Amino acid sequence: MITVTTDKASLENGLKIGATYGAFQKIYDNYELHGSEIESRTYAIKNKLAFRLDYASTEYEMKRNEVPGTTDILLIEIYPYP
Repeated sequence: MITVTTDKASLENGLKIGATYGAFQKIYDNYELHGSEIESRTYAIKNKLAFRLDYASTEYEMKRNEVPGTTDILLIEIYPYP
């Protein structure tokens, strides 16, 4: 796994740390949104990419409209496997 924590790097589509969840939604339409019960972290997941959002949730199953579009992307995880 590669973890991106700097806003100096960006994906081919322009998303980077500090971009908003709203920008993510404009690029990706079919993705998963999950919170974590213990850590209260929220991730938007699309294929091999996981975007940690600056939004706390302990609910695993989340609705896409629960997170404000102005929420920042805190880090991006890139997985080498499907």
